[in-house]
Amino acid sequence: MLAPWRRPGWTEKKSLLLNRSIVAAIGVFLLFYGLWYPVKGDLWSYLAVTATIYLASMTTLLVAVLYWPRANARGAAAAIAVGAVFPVAYLVAEQVWPVVHEKVGPHWSGLASYAGAGLAMVLGSRSRKEGTA
Repeated sequence: MLAPWRRPGWTEKKSLLLNRSIVAAIGVFLLFYGLWYPVKGDLWSYLAVTATIYLASMTTLLVAVLYWPRANARGAAAAIAVGAVFPVAYLVAEQVWPVVHEKVGPHWSGLASYAGAGLAMVLGSRSRKEGTA
């Protein structure tokens, strides 16, 4: 998980500990988020938006790595970051401004997430300084 950012002096034990700590922190966050996040609107739309956080990025990565020879780690990181921005922004905006659910709807955030992840993969992969993803 951290191989592209690993420093030369890091041992395998330190890298493994850091990876496990990050996974544990994500698990604790998801536990508390899942227990106390108030769902606005219907549950199906909420599940679709939260699934898009992961699926938009990973689908883009899978297609790019399999079918596009210029895909690299920088483009993959950009696709993961940008693919998560739109659904997370929608979930936050839905809590702050309840009218967002009626005006924007969850489907537009999903479409923007896929389009943004694809664009980020292309723009991020324009430089060939790193190895392939």
